[in-house]
Order: sequence, then C-alpha cells, then structure tokens
Amino acid sequence: AIKMALERDESFKIAEAEVDRSKYLRDAAAEKISFIPAAGTTYDPTFEKNWYEFLQADLNWQMSKKSLEVARDALVVKVSKAYWDVQVAEEELKTKKLAEQQALLNLQNARIGFLVGTVSRTDVITAEERYEQAKAGVLAAQHALDDAYNAFNRLIGLDPGQRPILVDAPSYEPIEVTDIDAEVGRIVESSPTIWLAEQQITLKKWTTDMAFY
Repeated sequence: AIKMALERDESFKIAEAEVDRSKYLRDAAAEKISFIPAAGTTYDPTFEKNWYEFLQADLNWQMSKKSLEVARDALVVKVSKAYWDVQVAEEELKTKKLAEQQALLNLQNARIGFLVGTVSRTDVITAEERYEQAKAGVLAAQHALDDAYNAFNRLIGLDPGQRPILVDAPSYEPIEVTDIDAEVGRIVESSPTIWLAEQQITLKKWTTDMAFY
C-alpha cells in the first residue's frame, strides 16, 4: 500500500523532481568557481558572489533530499493510519452486528414473554427501542467503514467501491526508555525537519560572512 501511494502521490513526485533540479543548479554553480583564495588574499568580489551561490545551491540540494525524506515519512504515516483505520472500522462493524443480533434475540424473547404473560408491554417497547438503536449502530458503523475505505483507496489509487482485504495487523511492543533526555536528544538529532531549520540558520550566517557580496 505504501509503495502504491508513493508511486502516485503528486507532492512526493514534486519532492523527487526538486532533488534533481537542485542537483543541476548546484553543479552549475560549482562550475563558476575557478579557485579557492588563501586567507587575506585580495580578489575580485565576483568570486565571493560565486562562492556564496555555490554554497547556497549545495545546501539547497542537501535540503531537497531531506525534504524528500520528510515527504516520504509523512506519506508512510498517512497510509499506515488509513490502513489501520479500515481495520478498526471493520472490527467496529462486526461488534455492532453482534449487538444487533443480540438485540433482535432479546426482542423476540420479550414478545414471546408478553404473549405468555411473563413480560410487560413496557419491556417489549424497551426491547424494540434497543433493537432500533442497534440497527442504527450497524448503519453508522457501515458508513464509517465506507469512509475509511474511501480515504485509503484515494491514497493508493483504487476506485472508491473497491474493498481490498487488508491482512497486515499492527504489532504493539512496549517502548523502554531509560533516559528521557537521551531519548529526546536522539529524536531531535535524527529529525529531518529540525535539520532543515538548522541549515536555514547556517545559510543566513554564511550571508553575513560575505563581506563584499
């Protein structure tokens, strides 16, 4: 399902194309740099401009690859959630149908009891109301399942009416965190979103260091 979504998602395709585009611009900027001056050397300010543009283009290329990673991660999460939402809705529908069957049985027993004089008319009315509520619950659960399938099918490119059988079940494992600060640090260190923000700061610092440009 994730593979199908990646093959058709427009935002992911755009992120992939941006990687190629930024690589081309980075290579073009690199061709303008003919030498690296020693410290204190007097040189044409044009070089400084070319050097900055190369640094910017190279960083943009690196950032585009990170942005692609972010786009992929976001789509994987979205597809996984939609996949599991369908499974949750299926289980909910099964539960509601069992409740409807039980409510119907209770209603039938109440009507028989009323005929033989062991159940009051009020009890029959109550059983009828609960049966109607149970039927409404089944209808609502069916609509919820249809909505879940529609959302999932849109992501992977299937027609709304299709009902693929989803066999993968989510696995649950306890998370063991001995040091919360270390865990937070690990997550921050590996976050592509934070990396992108840090590189924007780096780029601004480079700008202030370019005396002539």
